[in-house]
Amino acid sequence: MFAFNLFKSRKEIERELEISLRKKAVRDLLHDMQGTAPEEAARLVEKLKVYLQNDTLIPFDFRQKAFKRARVLECEANMRIADRLLFEAAALMDPAECYNRGRKLAESRTYFGKACLLGVDDDWKRAYQRLVETIMLSGRLRPANEAR
Repeated sequence: MFAFNLFKSRKEIERELEISLRKKAVRDLLHDMQGTAPEEAARLVEKLKVYLQNDTLIPFDFRQKAFKRARVLECEANMRIADRLLFEAAALMDPAECYNRGRKLAESRTYFGKACLLGVDDDWKRAYQRLVETIMLSGRLRPANEAR
């Protein structure tokens, strides 16, 4: 008997279509972020940030969720690389590889710091710190500049 908003105007239909296309573009960008390197993930987060700030059609809650997901993916990329470098450092037990082991530990720490800034899980952080402590206590580390 009462029919409100049963028929949408052409302009409303086109607006909804435009919103859905823009949402799909954001979802595709988030999908492309999975499994990327940390530098590439950071670049894609910046691209997404600029896109979402300039777009007024996408709803605010969708923007927030997309940006949170992008930060999580960037954090995961940093965690993945930090883990890989840490395990590579742990595998270098040969005394001749002390310098490379120290370099890998240092590089791993930079990615660890970035992951911490992005909000890494406390359990992973403690596990990382335990493994670094284990590697450091096993010895055979030489400083990068041996001229002292």
